[in-house]
Parts: sequence; structure tokens; C-alpha cells
Amino acid sequence: MAEPILQKRPAHAFSLPDISGAYAFRFNGVAVDPSTFLPYYIVGVGIFAFDGQGGLTGNQTSTITQIGGTGASQTVSVYSLSGTYTLSADGTGTAEVTFKGDMRGEKGSFAVVVVSPDRLLMISTGGTDEVTGLAVDEVVSIEAIRQTSASPTGYAG
Repeated sequence: MAEPILQKRPAHAFSLPDISGAYAFRFNGVAVDPSTFLPYYIVGVGIFAFDGQGGLTGNQTSTITQIGGTGASQTVSVYSLSGTYTLSADGTGTAEVTFKGDMRGEKGSFAVVVVSPDRLLMISTGGTDEVTGLAVDEVVSIEAIRQTSASPTGYAG
């Protein structure tokens, strides 16, 4: 069983404007192809731009590799992102994201937790392949860190 990672959060109430600006993110997890039921390992990086009013855009580059079987090869994909997000006063929320690229698209749903205005955690809660309309089973975790011009690396935290 994985040990929990705990981090103290600010005591104030959160609102949409707390999550605004560009956030660099990385993710990894497992996806299942809805047509073959084969599992794939997925990993990637990208940028989310939150507008502070519930809208988001961005881009990502990811690789996906079949786990086992004779078709195990790596595929690299680039996606543009658009969608919406919600945020409750306790710092929990949701995001609905459309991924467009490589002649297909997917829609993903995510649970969001604000660690601080500079750091978000997200996990996938479901998705749909826009070409087939089939559910996409994924277990993906995302860590996003706000980019700033004040830090030497360009990233907060």
C-alpha cells in the first residue's frame, strides 16, 4: 500500500482567480485501449494556462507504450488542450479537458486539489475517445506547478 504524502495548505478559502496563469505539468499512468482492451503505459509533460474564470488551454507531449504483447512500441503524440475547471472554497474541484491532436481527440475528466496557488494535484476520473465514443479507462496522476518569472528556473516551488 502506498504511503500518503501530506503537505500543509494555506488556511484561506480558495476561488477561481487563485488558479490563474501558466502551470507546467507532468503526468504518468496506465490507459486501456477501448477497442483491444490492451493496457498501455502513458507519460507526458505540458503547460496548462488557467484564466482565473474557469477556462483553461494548453498543450502536452506524451508517449504511450503497450505493456506486454507483440505490439510493444513507443508512440509520441502532441495535443492542444482546452476546457473548463471548477474550484470549491476548500480547494477541491474538477476539470473537463478536450485533447486534440494526431487526427483524433479525447475528452478527460479530472479531480483537482489545490495544494497552494502555485501547486495543483490532479487525477483522471474518466474519459471518452471522440472517434469511437467509447470510454477510455485511465489511471493518471498529474502534478502542476505555476510558472513565474521571479524564480531562476521559471517555476514556482
